[in-house]
Amino acid sequence: MQPHQQRVVDELKELTGRRAKLGEFFGTELYRGLPEDEQARMRRQFDIMVQYEGVLQERIDHFPA
Repeated sequence: MQPHQQRVVDELKELTGRRAKLGEFFGTELYRGLPEDEQARMRRQFDIMVQYEGVLQERIDHFPA
């Protein structure tokens, strides 16, 4: 694997971890205590992270063999 390809793999791994932690945060009392507009922004952030993960995975799937 080329160094630039490894960076994409590493980025996906890091992003997946951050997205998972954010998803877990949604089940906490602290999250439920936030104003609705802040909850909405965090949900948008989560949705964008999922999309970004998809793009990175597509790139990885199309690395030359």
